[in-house]
Amino acid sequence: MDTTKSKITGLRMILCNYYSYKVNIVGEQLKTLDKPTCIALIARFRKDKQTYVEALACFVKLCEIDMKITINTDNLAGFKKEVDFYRFIIPFLTDYQRSLVMAYDDQYYLSFPECVGATISILSDREIPDETGALVLLDLKDMGYTSPNAHLDLKSCKLVLSQMAKMHAAPIAVKLVSLEKFKAQVVPHLINARYRKKPYGHLDARTLTADVLKMNDLSDLISYINSVIEYSKSATELDIIEDDTWFTLCHSNFNIRNLMIKYDPTGNPHSSLTSMY
Repeated sequence: MDTTKSKITGLRMILCNYYSYKVNIVGEQLKTLDKPTCIALIARFRKDKQTYVEALACFVKLCEIDMKITINTDNLAGFKKEVDFYRFIIPFLTDYQRSLVMAYDDQYYLSFPECVGATISILSDREIPDETGALVLLDLKDMGYTSPNAHLDLKSCKLVLSQMAKMHAAPIAVKLVSLEKFKAQVVPHLINARYRKKPYGHLDARTLTADVLKMNDLSDLISYINSVIEYSKSATELDIIEDDTWFTLCHSNFNIRNLMIKYDPTGNPHSSLTSMY
């Protein structure tokens, strides 16, 4: 079995906090997924003084450390944001909903896999992620969830849209009802660091578009395509957005692979979650 590591650093501490018991690790079975930092884990352990061994299937995401040329701050900032999302944002939004006696099925945390533990480092005083950081979630596949095909049926679409509507509406509602709490409890964990992006390559886009259109004898459309490119360019300017009322928290790289759906014995979709897979 291919593995990226022989064990997950800090797993015992994570499980102790999750179960609120002293935990002794008996074994860890790890399998690399699509990236070296994404791991399927089966942890075997004993709680406190119990004699039998328990097992827990998890999905583990580690911090990607790129040291080939320089430290990639995008990776560090992105991982910290994911950890903070599970450690602070999900609990805050869920607790706020509960304070308003929100129906259980509509609570924010139910849109995501259950978090076993999340840390940027095993060192408590660290503020920057290191190679010991880990985001540990319950393995949805072990719970009967599957990745949908490229084309969702109508029932699955309705289920997914309903789940995503609740997920995206909750941050907006809290922001509108209690802006100061939102600023204090959510906004600090959204700060990110990014490398400077390349300027918009509209000249290259125009040249490429013109060449393709000429090859297909559609050169009369070049001026129209250029106007579309200019419109797209202007629409991406942040300063044209005057009303941010509907800004909300979204998956940073969402695609159909991030959906996990559970079906009942008759094949009907039963529940849907947004995953980190």
